[in-house]
Amino acid sequence: MKDFNDILSRFNNIKQEIADLEKQSNILKKYIEKKMDAENVRVLTSSDYQVTLRRINKETVTKKDIPSDIWAKYAKRTAYNALYITKIDKPVKKPHRRRSLES
Repeated sequence: MKDFNDILSRFNNIKQEIADLEKQSNILKKYIEKKMDAENVRVLTSSDYQVTLRRINKETVTKKDIPSDIWAKYAKRTAYNALYITKIDKPVKKPHRRRSLES
C-alpha cells in the first residue's frame, strides 16, 4: 500500500479537479440555457448531440414550518459518510486518534 500521505494527497487533488470541472460545467450549462432561451426552444441538436431542457419542481418543508408531532411522524432521515480533507501547511506533531465507523 502506498504511503497514506500520498493517498490523501491524490484524494485532495482529485477533489480540487472535480470542483474545477463543476465550475466549467456550470459555465457551459448557462451558455446552453441562454441559447435555448434566445431561440425559445426546449431541445437543441448539433451534429453529434441533443440537449433537452426539463423543468423540475421540488417541494420541501423545514422543521420550523410544521408542528413537531407531524415532523416526528413523517420526517425521513438518511445517514451517509462524508470525507472532508484540508491541506496542512505545517507538519502535524501527533496523529489524530482513530475512531471506529460506528461512533
